[in-house]
Amino acid sequence: MMREEFVALTKVEVSHRFYTERIEPLYMAQNEDKQTFCAEWLKANKSNICKANILDIGAMNRDVALLEATRAEYYKMRDTENDLKHQVMSLGENLEVARRDAERFEKENKQFTSENKALREKYHALEEKLDTAAKVLSVKDGEIMKLKAMLFDMLMQKSA
Repeated sequence: MMREEFVALTKVEVSHRFYTERIEPLYMAQNEDKQTFCAEWLKANKSNICKANILDIGAMNRDVALLEATRAEYYKMRDTENDLKHQVMSLGENLEVARRDAERFEKENKQFTSENKALREKYHALEEKLDTAAKVLSVKDGEIMKLKAMLFDMLMQKSA
């Protein structure tokens, strides 16, 4: 028997839960037809129908409270999920900025490396010129010393 049939035969509105948990097991446990079962159930439970409805309402209130708690938890989880999505998006944006910076730094590094190489080449060329100039200066110093010695000798010969 379905809940709707039970309600139609007894004129007592019960929740699906109450029917499934309390009435249906009783019906399934006996061998009477629907009408007989409903009539006997009404006789046996006439004074308990109000109590049954109150118990049923209490159970529904507990279910509603549980659903409200679950809803609050759902909203909290959804908010957390949204926060995490925003954090991931922000990290993605930061990563993109870092990539662009890395590319720019790499280009600048190549440029500085190239400039450094050119400066090193100029430095080496200047060092070579300096070495050549030092050699020339050394030769010239030697010539000057020889000239001084000759001049000294000439002065000494004239004075003697």
